[in-house]
Amino acid sequence: MQRVTRDKISYVFDHRLKPVLTVKPGETFLVETEDSRTGQTRTPETITAEYVLSLRKKGPYYGNPVTGPIFIEGAETGDTLAIRILQMKCDTQGFFGYWPVLYHMQDWFDEPVTQLVEIKEGHVHYELETATGKLPLKIP
Repeated sequence: MQRVTRDKISYVFDHRLKPVLTVKPGETFLVETEDSRTGQTRTPETITAEYVLSLRKKGPYYGNPVTGPIFIEGAETGDTLAIRILQMKCDTQGFFGYWPVLYHMQDWFDEPVTQLVEIKEGHVHYELETATGKLPLKIP
């Protein structure tokens, strides 16, 4: 089975990009994806407000990567393609990230907030900080 690894990413949908994989109609293939920060916030040291702010100071910030493009043999401009996702597997770690200005949350947050979460048994396990303490949440 053909596979596209998570290092074959772009930050735009652009017909001018060279395909990273060519498949036949009906062919099953595997696609790895990357998280919205391209894996840059996966440790306690990389979720601090200072570190997250520094991501934007390094130059253009590239978020929300896409894997591909993938070329389907025989497909032509204007064609409609039907894609069937047979299975999705999540990593065991994720994060919640909030940019106050982007999400109009300046009343609640002065700086960006990032929290690592565990993903297991089909749920995100998250501890929400509240005025009365931590509230454990289990989100499908």
